[in-house]
Amino acid sequence: MTLYRMIACALMACAVAVITAQPRDVWGAQGKNTARVHGRVVAADTGAVVRGAMVTLTTSSGLRVVATTDDRGEFDFRDLPSSGISLKVTKAGFVETSAPMSVPLQPLMEGQTVDRGDVRIVRGAVIAGRVLDASGEPISGATVNALRVAYPVPGNRQLVAARAAVSTNDLGDYRLYGLAPGTYYVTAGVHRDVTFYPGTQGFAGAQPIIVQGGDQALGINLTLFSERMTSLSGRVVDARGQPAPGLVIELRAIQSGGVLAGRSVVSDQSGRFTIAAVVPGEYRLEASTRYTLGPEVRVVGQPLPMRTQVNRSSDEPPESASVPVTVPAGVESISDLVIQTRVGSELRGRVLVDGGIPSAGTLGSLRIAASPFDTDGHQLGPAPVEPDGTFAFRGLIGRVRISTSGAPQRATLFRVLANGLDVTDDGVDMDRGHVLGVEVHMTTTPTLVKGTVTEAEDKPVPANVIVYAENPALWSKPYTRYVVSKHSAAASGFEIAALPPGRYVAVAVAVETIVPDQWADLENLQRLRPLATPFTLAEGQTVTLMLRRR
Repeated sequence: MTLYRMIACALMACAVAVITAQPRDVWGAQGKNTARVHGRVVAADTGAVVRGAMVTLTTSSGLRVVATTDDRGEFDFRDLPSSGISLKVTKAGFVETSAPMSVPLQPLMEGQTVDRGDVRIVRGAVIAGRVLDASGEPISGATVNALRVAYPVPGNRQLVAARAAVSTNDLGDYRLYGLAPGTYYVTAGVHRDVTFYPGTQGFAGAQPIIVQGGDQALGINLTLFSERMTSLSGRVVDARGQPAPGLVIELRAIQSGGVLAGRSVVSDQSGRFTIAAVVPGEYRLEASTRYTLGPEVRVVGQPLPMRTQVNRSSDEPPESASVPVTVPAGVESISDLVIQTRVGSELRGRVLVDGGIPSAGTLGSLRIAASPFDTDGHQLGPAPVEPDGTFAFRGLIGRVRISTSGAPQRATLFRVLANGLDVTDDGVDMDRGHVLGVEVHMTTTPTLVKGTVTEAEDKPVPANVIVYAENPALWSKPYTRYVVSKHSAAASGFEIAALPPGRYVAVAVAVETIVPDQWADLENLQRLRPLATPFTLAEGQTVTLMLRRR
């Protein structure tokens, strides 16, 4: 190491020491820095103290200070300002994420001391193996990912990366570490060719790998798929059979398990398009004249940079199309596909508040949206609500769900009726024709579930509370309203508003054991069900729960 580098490293070490040892300098001179937060870091599986864990405290203004746990696993932040704060804990050998586990706290008051108690962290699992080519030779520099099924919205499954990708070494070996307990799908690839473990192009044939905290799943070897992926090409025409240039063409794969994936390109001046590198599977090609791109970005087969909604005249209703496509294995190309858009149906309705027509000016900035029910497509709208509560959509195809945004104070969505039938959760089928009798019912007296979480000696503790319907069929509905998670603070507890009436169960779990986007996994909900507290929620009712942290 050069002398200059040694000096630079020494200066950096001093800077870190100052930040760790003297929080007052970090916060600055504004106000009185007299608050304190202390606690202990323990392993979630054994309860053993964790020495040398890095604890990062962040204020609501973005300032950070770092401490390392001592031989007793304890940390102690002193001389803190009055501020909202959060804690993050990281430690080698435990779950590692790009956004480390966070423990939210209530805003500190001047002179307040907060005993955070035990912060439990989960041991990380390992998946390791080798990537080979078709002849059994190792592949160096292949990109390997651990994917997991996530629920960014309860009821909507997606495949996401569980951690940063790794590359194979000169022996073709890889090692994915710091994984949270759960189910993973390993992929490997060079350039755009991707193979799922144990050796398939599509997710449908992928084999899941299940790990618990601290597990090591070794020998997960992949042989890269040697067949070329398929190219799709064709043209899009409007309802009159004329070429439709500049339209967004979206390829959506509804794969096994309900996992959704999508690709987008744009048609050229003659309405033609090409989508390269498609793996085998069942897809839908979707297009709509609502969306177009300017001529400067009309590059066939290129990723879609931005979508622009078209403002069409009232004499020219929007057109849409959704065409099924099957891509078999071993086919190099599928050409001459034709997507013909058509004029969809009209949907009209009215907003009602507490069962009656709202008075003038009470709806504020309320908007109504109509979204594709069975895909993760973009919503249509949102449409403004007229002063008398009416709204309208044109050119809808397929099944759509109705949602609201910008609701006035104290008003929440209660139910959506179409010709007297409740379609809040199942949507409206627009392929059957116009739907003109939609009622969007808002309520100013929504249901409310509230309470506190305790542990030994009835001491209030922070936790994540998961409330979900007793009926498992409601868990997997797209955008389900029947599965909700809420943080419960030790001091103030939790509140969950506007759940639909029905029978539910509630369970409180340690904050540290919740993996973001995975708490709504169907297997996780089923596993927690024997530990949950059942209750019934009637229309407009408030239910108070006392839960024990599991």
